[in-house]
Amino acid sequence: MKRRHTGASDDTRDASADVVGTDLLDFGRLIIAGMKMTTGEGEPDPGSSFRNGREGFDKAGATLRSAVPDDSWSGVGSRAYADQNTRQQLRSEAMADADEAVFAVLVRESLQIKARRDTLDTQADLLAKTSSVTFPLQFIPRYGEAAKLAIETAALNSALQLCARTLYELQSEVSANAAELGQAVGRYAGVADTATGAVDFNPPPAPDTVDSGVAPVGSGGPLPGVTTLGEGVHVR
Repeated sequence: MKRRHTGASDDTRDASADVVGTDLLDFGRLIIAGMKMTTGEGEPDPGSSFRNGREGFDKAGATLRSAVPDDSWSGVGSRAYADQNTRQQLRSEAMADADEAVFAVLVRESLQIKARRDTLDTQADLLAKTSSVTFPLQFIPRYGEAAKLAIETAALNSALQLCARTLYELQSEVSANAAELGQAVGRYAGVADTATGAVDFNPPPAPDTVDSGVAPVGSGGPLPGVTTLGEGVHVR
């Protein structure tokens, strides 16, 4: 009776080892799949729209530079326009630089996410291959199941440790990227704070002109000895 009880216990242990060994790597792959889900869904945004925005602001800046007043236009109005044109050029350059900064962060982060996902996929595939390699071990008498379980346990521990380290590194990278994006947002805010709307563009009025000339009689102009100054009439 004692031997029969021992035999039943051995069979139970072998069956349990078979179940654990079979499910172990599948469970590990499920864990890795969950880790991958934390990296988001779909392709990461490479920031192409911000690169296009940079190009658009560069073109706007080139247009503004080509619209600088030349020698054919002078005076107060010309100077006021030139001042606003210069300000707009600076704003365009600032917006272009901000867009470029955001693009650089997003394209870097997209590459980082892809690299980390590749690592997770590689480890999941490695567990699947390990399972196919260790499967025949269960048919080896006495020690086969134990060897199978030991190998799969070691493979699982190694894969999960590497995947955990990968996610930790990605978290650090994403935090650094977020800090850079915050600085870029500050650039946009700075441009908005210094922007002047069209309603605020009020160049100083031209000064009143003085005409000291003498108009012919009957021309409707000033009489001899009379000088006009603005709306007033002054007799010399």
